[in-house]
Amino acid sequence: MTSSLSMLVGRPTLGRNERRFLVLSALAAWFVLAYAAATVAGAPGQVLSTSFTMTVPLVAPLAWWAFAKAPPELRVLCGFLAPAATLWLLGSLVWFYYFVEAGNKVPPPAGPWELAFVAAYALAAAGLYAGMRRAISLRAAALDASVVSAAGIALVAALAGRQLDGGLTSHSLVTVVRPLFGVLILALLASAALGRWQGLPLSVVLVGVGQVFLTIGGIVYTYEAVHRQDVDLRWAQLGLLPGAVVSMLAAAVIVLGIDRPVRLARPGEIPGHRAGARVVLYVAVCGLAVTVGVAFYGRLTQRESVLFAGLATSAWIGIALALRASGSIRDLEHAYERLDHAHVALEQTKDRLAAANEELARTNVELRSVHTAFEDLLVITDERTHGGLRALVEDAGDDLARLLSRYLRYPER
Repeated sequence: MTSSLSMLVGRPTLGRNERRFLVLSALAAWFVLAYAAATVAGAPGQVLSTSFTMTVPLVAPLAWWAFAKAPPELRVLCGFLAPAATLWLLGSLVWFYYFVEAGNKVPPPAGPWELAFVAAYALAAAGLYAGMRRAISLRAAALDASVVSAAGIALVAALAGRQLDGGLTSHSLVTVVRPLFGVLILALLASAALGRWQGLPLSVVLVGVGQVFLTIGGIVYTYEAVHRQDVDLRWAQLGLLPGAVVSMLAAAVIVLGIDRPVRLARPGEIPGHRAGARVVLYVAVCGLAVTVGVAFYGRLTQRESVLFAGLATSAWIGIALALRASGSIRDLEHAYERLDHAHVALEQTKDRLAAANEELARTNVELRSVHTAFEDLLVITDERTHGGLRALVEDAGDDLARLLSRYLRYPER
């Protein structure tokens, strides 16, 4: 968000709507910072929950407003994100109902509200792919998301080892469903950013930033719900609230009509997603280190479920790296094939251009010879008529000049 704001600030002149967006962004930043400071300072949970409850319901109406104002290139994406925001609001209302029924205590994660939340994530992921499928490499995005997800699953297994020792239940599965969808959405956004030389729209970048906060908040919430009987929502809301605020700023960009492209990759590095190859490698190595560490932790603590999770996720990251490398090799081979075809087409075009130049040169020679012959003919004719041809041409020119001047002076009505 900082880079996008600096892009607007760096412009020599700002329009009225751009100034409005900067004011909204400043107010949103102060609100989030004040909320974070109050959370760290230990403000009463009721005050924080009230602020959170008043903020989240605004996302869905703004999403539908953005859909109504969306340009054609973002119409499909907003058509998915608006219902996703509505489902998120519905899930929040259902969760709040169970929260009140339980005496203002956080209900366990596996509840009916999860259906609305998972459907919202699924709609958001489908919208990103449908709206930017030309720029997204679905295979690469899925593999990248699976690497990050494998590391996350290993960490969840290590942190929730006691719960997993009794078997894999729906209560433990729900701790990873929403974070997995969040990682998939971020992987789709990263793939789109690397696949579009013109960059991503500012609104889509803000959606990605908001998704980062929402994913972090969801992970904190599910972890707290699994490990504690009395869940403290303040730390989960510390991630969910900025996610909702940044999502509203994304909608405001579209509503105000100030969307701008934000380029995240240089044009020369886009074929085959080479611009992100090094980052993907670093992420995979870090993920592999995490899963191997979880496997060692399970072995040291003699928890078979944690050991199995660490080994399984380590194996999958290795497979995903191999598949990613093979896909990159195939992309490189296809790029070389396309380059060879382009080179052959260029050579053929050069041959045709050379032949056309030769034909043009011959035509020029013939035209020059005809022109020379015509000039010689005029000279000979003028000599044999003792200047009569020249006088005739001059008289015709004078008559034509008088006719034109007369026409220009008295044009026909």
